[in-house]
Amino acid sequence: IAAGDFILFGISSDCGGSTYTWPAGFTELYKVELNYDGQTVALAYKIANGTESGSFSATGACNTEAVVLMTYSGVVASAPVTSKTDNLVVTPSPYPLSGSITTTATGAQVVYVAFADPNNITSGRTFAPPVGYSTIAAQTDNWSPIFVAHAGTGLAGSTGALSATMTDPGGSALTSVMIVALNPSGTVTTVAGAGNTAAGT
Repeated sequence: IAAGDFILFGISSDCGGSTYTWPAGFTELYKVELNYDGQTVALAYKIANGTESGSFSATGACNTEAVVLMTYSGVVASAPVTSKTDNLVVTPSPYPLSGSITTTATGAQVVYVAFADPNNITSGRTFAPPVGYSTIAAQTDNWSPIFVAHAGTGLAGSTGALSATMTDPGGSALTSVMIVALNPSGTVTTVAGAGNTAAGT
């Protein structure tokens, strides 16, 4: 991670009303309650100062939490997010994951983060990202699934509606999609993307 990189931190907790304590320097973009059977999901970001190393830990209030971390270079550090949106849908499987966004900067990188509050724990979940997008991080088989996709190259103008699908062997879920457009200082490129499931952190 180099100075000026954009770090995006997503977290999902299998309980309602969770409040997160983010690592130093992170700013919360969203926090949404998925009150199907209780789920708190959130995104936060930080502009790296070049001294970061090791792992990042956020503290929540649940025993089961999932996290994803993505790092991008080529983002305007003083104004990294040009636009953002979120959307909620409840449905039986397959779950539609939908939202729309209008970019305000040519070459913006759009990051699509999908969360779900499922009513069962199961293996075999799958995620189909929006057309033209690639999945870069995923947590699939627990009470707190998270999927992250991006366009891979900068976009010009409005992206309009973005639809994806998550399938589940059974049950229903309340889903949340958070879409963030990153303001480019040049060509926005992915440095890394990763996911993890933890107990309490």
